[in-house]
Amino acid sequence: EDIGQARLMMQCIEESKADWLMLLKPGDTLEVDAGCALLEAACKHSDAALLYADEDTLLSGRGEADPLFKPVIERETLRYQLEVLGDAVALHGPTLLRLGGLNPSYDGALIPEYIHRLMQSESKLVQIKRVLLHKLPRPAVTPSVKLVWERLAEDYAQYTVKSEKHVVTLRQTTTSSSLFE
Repeated sequence: EDIGQARLMMQCIEESKADWLMLLKPGDTLEVDAGCALLEAACKHSDAALLYADEDTLLSGRGEADPLFKPVIERETLRYQLEVLGDAVALHGPTLLRLGGLNPSYDGALIPEYIHRLMQSESKLVQIKRVLLHKLPRPAVTPSVKLVWERLAEDYAQYTVKSEKHVVTLRQTTTSSSLFE
């Protein structure tokens, strides 16, 4: 059961008492010095709640990679395109726990739902400008993942969900006050 896996993951996070953590998918690998890069950024920005880095997708059998270089991400961008952070994201453990952890009912969109709450707290996001994560190719958005994102949009009523290929985007549907103001 997915919710059981998310709860187990939160239990592991709570027991680890880690200052920083990354949630990796099977087959993902980190650059050999990724830990050093994360530690350096965390030390330079002791008030950061989230670190994000560039990443790439390994192209099967060719020894090549398709890079995803991320821009400096503004809060306004995160209102509508949570996936712009990608998977190369490190979470500050104490902040994660202070904000209630990852919500297991959003399995499939754990990080985006957490980012919504993180933005409400005016927490600092810090970019690491280099590739730290190598991912395997992923299938397009599955119906179950899209359903979780639709639930996220329902819970934050001013958003609608748009799904194209590998990307699920939340769009604001009203001009009412935002979660990030």
